[in-house]
Amino acid sequence: MRIPGDEGYRWKAVDGSGLNGVMKCWIYNNLLTSKLSWDLMIYNLPVSFVKDLEAICTKYLKKWLGVTKTITVSVLYRNKDCFGLNLKRLSDLYKFLQVSKGYSLKNSKDPKVKEVYEHRAKKQEGSSRWGYTNELSARERDLYFRELVGVTVQGRMGLGSKRSVASEKEKLKELVSHISEQDILLTLVDKGVQGQFLTWENTMQLDLGWNNLIYNYKMSPALLKFHLNATHDVANTPANMSLWNYADTGHCPLCGWRHCNIKHILVACNFSLNNKRYNWRHDNVLRVIAKSLLDQIEKFNNKDFKLEVQDWTGFKSSSSCYQKPKTKMKRESPFEKDQDWQIIWDEDDLPAQFPQHIYGTAERPDIVVWSDKGKVVILVELTVGDESNFSDQVERKQARYNRELIPGLHGSGWKAQLFTVEVGCRGFWHHTLPALLNYFGVTKRVKKAVFQEAALVALRCSYAIWLARENKKWSPCYNIAQRPTVLPSTE
Repeated sequence: MRIPGDEGYRWKAVDGSGLNGVMKCWIYNNLLTSKLSWDLMIYNLPVSFVKDLEAICTKYLKKWLGVTKTITVSVLYRNKDCFGLNLKRLSDLYKFLQVSKGYSLKNSKDPKVKEVYEHRAKKQEGSSRWGYTNELSARERDLYFRELVGVTVQGRMGLGSKRSVASEKEKLKELVSHISEQDILLTLVDKGVQGQFLTWENTMQLDLGWNNLIYNYKMSPALLKFHLNATHDVANTPANMSLWNYADTGHCPLCGWRHCNIKHILVACNFSLNNKRYNWRHDNVLRVIAKSLLDQIEKFNNKDFKLEVQDWTGFKSSSSCYQKPKTKMKRESPFEKDQDWQIIWDEDDLPAQFPQHIYGTAERPDIVVWSDKGKVVILVELTVGDESNFSDQVERKQARYNRELIPGLHGSGWKAQLFTVEVGCRGFWHHTLPALLNYFGVTKRVKKAVFQEAALVALRCSYAIWLARENKKWSPCYNIAQRPTVLPSTE
């Protein structure tokens, strides 16, 4: 009998190779786990033995990614929707394959094979240890209850539409994976620091797929390490170094604040604020958004656009293919009437005053889009800050502009629309960014690219601020995001 994990030379070969850590993780996820799959399915191994192998895998994965030892293990195996890397966990893979084996034995047409399953089920009946027969019986009960109650349709599926046809075996596998994911999230509920991201509402993350991590080279291993450590607040900040007894105090080297955690370094340090480090990051993200709106403005002025949305009568059919509605309605948009749209944006080294012919004010929104013919003005206020304060930032910015500027514009005969946009310093973005791009009719493909670029630029700038956390000299002579090549006219 060949014991899984006996091929230690494979791990040593991967660990000693000249590949970077992300590539080694890809080999683990797609090659090493595949080599173990057959053994994990046919042998009835103790779960404790599989978890011992999993601990070895976790040790190597943390080493390859360069994350701190104290970071939660769940970051490696969580789903991407829960801000994880979605790597394969051996204990989950083992249970997944064992349940699949049990289903095949139980429903086999060969009576001798069925006797094998029945013998195993009697042996495991009443046992406190995990067994695939008990797990299969529990998941079958869950599936029966799920089918009896029904499942809420998700996404764009309408009432009366059917879910995609899947076999009972696949549904059981899905339940095993779902329960495992819920167990992972439950371990983070009591962790006030590393589980803080669970409280971030309406937040979306960078795409951490293999295409961006390996093939497109959009995120370096060092940047990925910073992203993961900053998200879970386990970076080597002065506060953490003091907590781990590696330093006497947790004071900020720049401003002297007594609790210098990752939030303080990235968004709350007075020295960095006065040194305009946060302004530099804000302006780089602003250029990405302004460039996408500038491209749309050029299309509006050239009448090279279509603003149509599908009627609410479109549903998915039983074959799970979206059927376009027979009728379409056009969305009411001010961009269809006029061709004199203009745009300006306000940067720290290239300030732009609010157009005084529209309204006399000292306010300087980050982006102003207007049409003199239609007397329509659109204000965009960008905030690049901490992800936990997204809701507060929206309320504060809206209260600021709704206090004087928006009523003044309406009183002057202008139609005003305000958008507050929030992008996180750790590489996340708020749902307000998609709302802005949807209003301007940006296509789905372009929107996805803008989301990723804006979040990636914010993360790169934050990484630069992180590297200079002990350096009081700050004179960035480079731009993460370039200004648009053609500046709009303000005449």
